[in-house]
Amino acid sequence: MAHPAFDEARQLLLRREYFAGKPGSTVRVRKALAGYVVQDLRLATDLKRDRPPQFQLYLENADALGSLFSVS
Repeated sequence: MAHPAFDEARQLLLRREYFAGKPGSTVRVRKALAGYVVQDLRLATDLKRDRPPQFQLYLENADALGSLFSVS
């Protein structure tokens, strides 16, 4: 999903560019590969730490991956 720190116009632009206008997308990968996907897509895993413009997208369920991203 688009990083919530962006204003609505920027979030809409990101949704159009990355998700064909949908709010987000689901990518299914094995947990062992999740870190590579997060790195490749530059996904924010912690909204307080990972801020725009370096991070334009947010991994909504990062907490479900626990210690993999140190967000537990």
